[in-house]
Amino acid sequence: MWPLKSLCVLAFLCAVLYCSIVLLQLKLDLSIYYVSHLPYKTSNTSSATSQLFKVNQTILKEVCKQKHQYLQQEVFRKTFENWILILPKNKIAYCHLAKVGSSAWKTYLIPLVSSQEMQEKLLQMDNFNRHIAINMLFSSKNVKTSHQKLSKYLSKEKYFTFVFVRHPLDRIVSAYVDKVLSTKAKDYAYVRKGLVQKYGQVTFQNFLRFVLKSLDKCNSQTTSCFQSIDGHWQPYYQRCEFCNVKYDYIGRLETFNHDVQEVLIQANLTEYIPLQNIKQIHRSTTMSKSQFEVDEDGIQAKELTKQYFKNVEESIVKKIFQYYELDFLLFQYSARDILK
Repeated sequence: MWPLKSLCVLAFLCAVLYCSIVLLQLKLDLSIYYVSHLPYKTSNTSSATSQLFKVNQTILKEVCKQKHQYLQQEVFRKTFENWILILPKNKIAYCHLAKVGSSAWKTYLIPLVSSQEMQEKLLQMDNFNRHIAINMLFSSKNVKTSHQKLSKYLSKEKYFTFVFVRHPLDRIVSAYVDKVLSTKAKDYAYVRKGLVQKYGQVTFQNFLRFVLKSLDKCNSQTTSCFQSIDGHWQPYYQRCEFCNVKYDYIGRLETFNHDVQEVLIQANLTEYIPLQNIKQIHRSTTMSKSQFEVDEDGIQAKELTKQYFKNVEESIVKKIFQYYELDFLLFQYSARDILK
């Protein structure tokens, strides 16, 4: 029999070992949900030197779990049905988000239109009319789902589903530059006029006030509310049912050229859309890690975006972040440098 003193020492050592194991497990858990909040590297088939970062699905699922009650609202399903493009013949479904390469994708999809005559017409259209035509041709309303939820139908029928995202604040700046500052955007003249009437002049800060006002008005219980928010700055989570649709590929604008090719390969579309035909649409996002910085929260905004937000009132910046916080969390983007 072991002496009592030895048993006490053994019990003490067991207790220390148990605590060490618990602390190690806690450390591992934290590394999963905080350190690994960074997007993880993936192989680059188009350039051996590029450093690419994919959306971390583990983080996405965890955010969905934590925000389940909010994200499962019926209004989000209705919005999703309006923004998913479905091509039954090719078994692909693309949830298009404005200011995230959607114009490029709608051009890429033209060869999948069955009518050669229609293909030629689409190629001759301007960007605005091409958007409308593609949306109508591939509308989810053209697909018979047998009264199933669209998200379940896509899964059951084994559709290849994909979507593209970008840094939320980069997207807002892009919308401001392309739709407000540019006088070519005739259909957004009402925004410029509204900024002058309401705030005295067209500035980025006043544009953010305008965006916040449209978001403030939104009552999440009504479909019409979300339809009133312009798609060029409507939060991603309100449009593409990220917690109900298990997307086969979530691409980034930051790595757009690589990710487009990955989608075409994985969706078996290279027969219709040869990789060599894909132009470098977004030359500022050439897939090199040097193109963007990454911190503990994820991918940072571009320098241009940081400059735009530099002189914005702190209260406005914080409120913008609050409205888009789910997009930051779901897709591992960082606002650390802008919020400080």
